[in-house]
Amino acid sequence: MPAPERAIFSFPHRQAAVLRGLARLAPGLASRLALRAFARPGRLRDPVDPSPPGLPGERLSVDHDGRRLAAWRWGHGPLTWLVHGWGGHAGHMSSFVAPLVAAGRQVVAFDQPAHGRSEGRSTNMLDFRNALLAVGKALGKPTVVVAHSLGATATLLALDRGLDPDRLVLFAPPLDPAGFSINFGRGIGLPEASIDDMTRRLRAFVRADLGDETPLSIAKRQSQLRPLPALFIHDRDDRACPFSLGEEVAAAFSGAAFHPTAGLGHRRTLGDPEALQRAVSFALAT
Repeated sequence: MPAPERAIFSFPHRQAAVLRGLARLAPGLASRLALRAFARPGRLRDPVDPSPPGLPGERLSVDHDGRRLAAWRWGHGPLTWLVHGWGGHAGHMSSFVAPLVAAGRQVVAFDQPAHGRSEGRSTNMLDFRNALLAVGKALGKPTVVVAHSLGATATLLALDRGLDPDRLVLFAPPLDPAGFSINFGRGIGLPEASIDDMTRRLRAFVRADLGDETPLSIAKRQSQLRPLPALFIHDRDDRACPFSLGEEVAAAFSGAAFHPTAGLGHRRTLGDPEALQRAVSFALAT
């Protein structure tokens, strides 16, 4: 049995109790406030510098919709992006920095909006996507993107908005943020009616931007337009993003490679030696 991971979504017990009480009196207001809370990721008190020992990164700042994104850059050569997921920070991707730099690659990592050292209080999947586009405009087109969780989903969405890498390495990309909102609502004890309303509101928000498109449909269409070598890595014991979703999105890419792991959960794949070796080898095969 793997050790428990830090929850991706967490919420203070006292505020959760207030929302549960409000749900009995004003269900619509409770679901709106719960959705607002859902959009505010937990932030570490002391943000982590993603630089590995002996390899300090150049500190950068990228403007994104009036907010400052904290970013770091190492090395020289073809550009690789490291993109973390919800509730994370650039430091979660630090194991990739040294081997990529040693192989002659330039590496950029950044904290997503409202995460780590980046500015903002709330964010969402579409904001993640737009942050990727802002980083690309400021720091240049990546040859390779290595991304985790909602950062991987945002990468798929960004393919439809001009992001044009030569290769992708995606860890555990969720296909529908509504699954996370359901887990969040149940985790704080909301009644199912409030959770359903919260999920409906979230899907309407996403649909207003994407229309009928989804991360999966975008992946399929982009793969048809231009074959894009991709490696998907997903753990069978991932409780945040079901293993079947990784298989489904990998199948959308023609000829994509898929590497399953076991016993690592949602985030520890990023530090697993075999997964790291496979990811770096695939990233360098350009």
